[in-house]
Formats: sequence, C-alpha cells, structure tokens
Amino acid sequence: MLKGNIEVRLCNWKPVFFTAILLASKFWEDINFWNIDYEEALNFYSLKQVNRLEAQFVSLCDYQLFVSAELYTKYFIAIKEIKTAMSLHSFTKKRTQVV
Repeated sequence: MLKGNIEVRLCNWKPVFFTAILLASKFWEDINFWNIDYEEALNFYSLKQVNRLEAQFVSLCDYQLFVSAELYTKYFIAIKEIKTAMSLHSFTKKRTQVV
C-alpha cells in the first residue's frame, strides 16, 4: 500500500483484497452494488463483517483512497479470467462425474 497503515500478511490478505476490490468498484463503477449484494453473492463474509471491513479499511487509509483506471481495469479483467477458469473447471468436473 502506498498510503495507510495496512500491512498485508498471509493471515489477512483475503479480507484486505476483498475490501480493496469492494471500494475500488464503488469508486469506478457507474452502477454500484450494496454491501448486502456482496454478502449474498459471494458468501465470504456476513453483512456486518463487510461493513466493518470497509469502515476499518478506509479509516486505516485515513480516507485517502485512489485507484487509477488502468489498475482497476487490470484487476477487473484478472478477476473475470479467474471466474471463467473456475466455471470451466467446475463444468468439466461435473461433466466427468456424469460420464
């Protein structure tokens, strides 16, 4: 991180990454999801946890958040590629079990 007091470690990288993506999407997307949408769609964290992660993250960054369009696009595409790969893997695994 360039700003803030967040130290990324093996034990916290998932919630840090999740919260960073959540906030970046709120910054760059024209149509934003509500935190409840992330809770329901991903089922990683409860709504209360998502709200707490978001509040802690922006506080630790001293409310100075910025993500360039290029960096956001890079991660957006990478996440879509991972999702596609996971879907193909899941489809192939189900198909193999049927045969």
